[in-house]
Amino acid sequence: MKQCTKCKGDKQPTINFGFRFPKMPHKGRRAWCKSCVRAYTAAYKKDNKNIKWTKLAFNLSRNKLGYIPYKKLRDEIGAPDKCYLCGLPVSWDTAEMDHVVPVSRGGKNTIANLKWAHRICNRVKHNLNIDELLELFQEIINNQK
Repeated sequence: MKQCTKCKGDKQPTINFGFRFPKMPHKGRRAWCKSCVRAYTAAYKKDNKNIKWTKLAFNLSRNKLGYIPYKKLRDEIGAPDKCYLCGLPVSWDTAEMDHVVPVSRGGKNTIANLKWAHRICNRVKHNLNIDELLELFQEIINNQK
């Protein structure tokens, strides 16, 4: 039996305690039981109001173009309110951060180059700039007549 350092309960180590990272038997098992880890993680996500901003900052930093701290994103860009492409309201569930000048065209991770867009609008825009997107829509409209 192994005692959880959080809840002080005696539990079977092979069932109730996960491996430490990386998952190697010689590294030993975690000090907290699985149920304590789950409860702590759920409470952290509930209490942490900035978790969406930290995820956004992390995702933007993955492309190696420069890191923007989540506090700067939150203060200067603000929460999603309106899609800059279609002008309709946008929420956290449907929002994505879009690079106005696409990364594939030399765009950078700067506050001036990031705006909120619907996930669908962002997918339609893909790696086009605004002028090319307008030309594409104009061609679609002309072909429908």
